[in-house]
Amino acid sequence: MARKVFATISWTVEDVLDKAEYLDMEIDKKVALKTLIQHENSIMDAMVAAGWEIIEMYLLEQEDEQECTSEA
Repeated sequence: MARKVFATISWTVEDVLDKAEYLDMEIDKKVALKTLIQHENSIMDAMVAAGWEIIEMYLLEQEDEQECTSEA
């Protein structure tokens, strides 16, 4: 049986173009693609690190809630 996968994300050239526009930058699709290709590993590492931080925060929150209920 396959394991369920949660919270997947992917980035597209259009995402990079949208962000560049938000930053008032003018880039073309070639630059956006090059950015994703050159920095793919760094982007993945940052997303994994952010995910672990959120998981830890919610685990600790659940632990606090359980301690409060057991003390009541």
